[in-house]
Amino acid sequence: MPKILILHGAGMNMRGKAQLDVFGPMTLPQYDEHIRKYASELGIDIEIFHSNI
Repeated sequence: MPKILILHGAGMNMRGKAQLDVFGPMTLPQYDEHIRKYASELGIDIEIFHSNI
């Protein structure tokens, strides 16, 4: 099974909280949930890392 590392950059924690007209209303946990679901459907093992720089 392929394994992929998902690396969220700085500022992703502001998704769904700021500039909703630009980035939309989804929060970071919602993004993670969607990514995990999609990866599961594809049979891909993922690890999600949040960069807090």
